[in-house]
Amino acid sequence: MSMDDCRSNDFSISGPTTELKTGRPAPAPKSAMDPGLVYDLKPADYLDLLCSMGYNSTQLAHFTDPPYACPKQKIEEHNLNYPMIAIRYPMTTATAMRTMKNVGPPGTYKASLKGG
Repeated sequence: MSMDDCRSNDFSISGPTTELKTGRPAPAPKSAMDPGLVYDLKPADYLDLLCSMGYNSTQLAHFTDPPYACPKQKIEEHNLNYPMIAIRYPMTTATAMRTMKNVGPPGTYKASLKGG
């Protein structure tokens, strides 16, 4: 099987997921050269998430230079601009926002969501 074949295979999984069973496909190097849409995620987005999880500027200073000041407004974990959406149970409703950037030729993209 070539890497190009991996793009057309069904990588769906059944049953509960774990850290080791996420259904991610194998890398496709040719696709990486022309990704189309990308999530515009910056290091500060991850730091804001850590702040929301309870880490403070003193703790973050161990691996940030210059020191990072946590924002006053905390982000909700499910709003990290990342391909995966995780919403804590027992939240009854949530809205998750994602921002993508087209780095390829103009095109039309369709988003879909499957609940499980």
